[in-house]
Amino acid sequence: PQLPSTTPASISVVTAEEIARLGALSLADVLRVLPELRIKDSGGPGSLTTVSIRGSASTQVLILLDGVPLNRPDQASVDLSILPIQNVERIEVLRGPFSAIYGSAALGGAINIVTRSAPQTLVSSRAGSYGLAGNILSVGGREGGLTYLVQGILTSSAGFAPDTDFSNFTTMARLRWRTAEDEALTLTLNRLWHAAGAPGPIPSQDPLARAWEGRTLVDLSWRRGRADGPGALLRLYFLDDDVNFSGPAFSFQSEDTAHLWGMQAQIVSAPWPGHLVTGGAEYQGQSIAHTDNVPSPFTNQGSDLAFYIQDDWQISPGVLLSVGVRDDTFQTYGGQVDPRIGMVVLLTDRLAVRAGMGRTFRAPSFDELAPSFSGNPSLQPESAWSYDLAFEYTLAPSLALRLTGYYTNATNLITSSPPFFVPMNVGHAVVTGGSIEIVGRLAGQWFLRANFTSQLARDAATSLDVIYVPRRQANLELSYEFAPGSAMTGIVTYVGDRFADAANTSLVPGYLLVGLNATWALGEGYSFQAGINNVFDVTYQESLGFPEPGRTVFVGITKTF
Repeated sequence: PQLPSTTPASISVVTAEEIARLGALSLADVLRVLPELRIKDSGGPGSLTTVSIRGSASTQVLILLDGVPLNRPDQASVDLSILPIQNVERIEVLRGPFSAIYGSAALGGAINIVTRSAPQTLVSSRAGSYGLAGNILSVGGREGGLTYLVQGILTSSAGFAPDTDFSNFTTMARLRWRTAEDEALTLTLNRLWHAAGAPGPIPSQDPLARAWEGRTLVDLSWRRGRADGPGALLRLYFLDDDVNFSGPAFSFQSEDTAHLWGMQAQIVSAPWPGHLVTGGAEYQGQSIAHTDNVPSPFTNQGSDLAFYIQDDWQISPGVLLSVGVRDDTFQTYGGQVDPRIGMVVLLTDRLAVRAGMGRTFRAPSFDELAPSFSGNPSLQPESAWSYDLAFEYTLAPSLALRLTGYYTNATNLITSSPPFFVPMNVGHAVVTGGSIEIVGRLAGQWFLRANFTSQLARDAATSLDVIYVPRRQANLELSYEFAPGSAMTGIVTYVGDRFADAANTSLVPGYLLVGLNATWALGEGYSFQAGINNVFDVTYQESLGFPEPGRTVFVGITKTF
């Protein structure tokens, strides 16, 4: 329960206003502009898309939707391409070790996607290159202390190449009953359906492969208090996630069903002057059923029970010390205790120093543990100690300069090698890096986000680079708001060379992309948007062997009632 300005951690928050300025089609379009993050997709919009933080694997990044974890127990990572961006209120990115707060999978960091909850009625439509179509219908209202919001989002594309088409349909219904001024009960139902061609390197390696995914999320929560002060939270959730692959050329078919159900209880109190103590308990049940025709069907189930506590101690007006610890007990392999300590020191009214260290982990996935799926039931969790140090200088009231350095020593990494590809706890990686960022409003109506990240992620045994981690990357986002709700935005993205294999023999070349976007508020609730992506029609790849689209354009219009 800390604000980004006072937390002893590296946090980025992207608001709905900035998302609109970017003209983002997907979550990946937003996350690409942030420091220390790396997006990897498998051939353009709608394809398998994952995120890495500070050189981590995608399985080491926890993805949450309104605070509910989405990482599947079998695959561990989350495909970002299936999550719509159109109903997002803000995106919170926590970079660094957060297992003391979130538990497993937050070895590299955590990303919380917060969807809109305010009652809003609007209609929006977008069209673009390669048959891109995006349509939104949102209906919301208020009756006394009860608010409701119902949304339908349909996005599709014919694809820029054979089998790169996709279609995504998401519905969301939310009821919120405000029982008191600072107390609310919220029920959210979320249903998503996604179909795509050429979904990335699945086991059959079939260029004609298709992928389907259906996800249902039910979330019931009761919350009291403010986000940055004393309060309480109770939550029950259930997630059903069905993934299907098919490859006609090799008669490959796969149907994987994952179930997650959980409970969260959290209390935030101020038992002594200067102390804000957060304590909580979590339980998550997990099950998986694979009905593949290769290699063989299997099922598995497990659970995790966790307790955590964190004390934020305001030692003086300019010094905050945060200490936390979390204990997880997994049915599959046993217990794990992870501590974290951080500090914020205000050296002057414009200069702040942040420092933190912690141990973090990732539990083995069901696929990695299953003997019938070439797994190893003796696997232990991946573990890492991570350290960071940051300086933040306020250049102007709404403009900040941030300089961050970080170091991660990860052991017990789960790797596999030929000929049998049985996963083993033999990996050891060291990541050393840093970033510099300027973000905020310049004089007048200008907004700037510029950052540069340099990092070296290496296998400690071979001194070779970790796959798909570029040593350098940079982003520039510059917007000019020429009228309220109207802006012109330029986006520049640079990603350096990176290797696609552990032997460092397959190099994926770096690239530089430029995008332009404009939004106009036309009055009476109407707004218009247009943009060009990859302005100079650059040929590039995120994943080796999967070309990306060239220059694309789009236009859109929205009516808000």
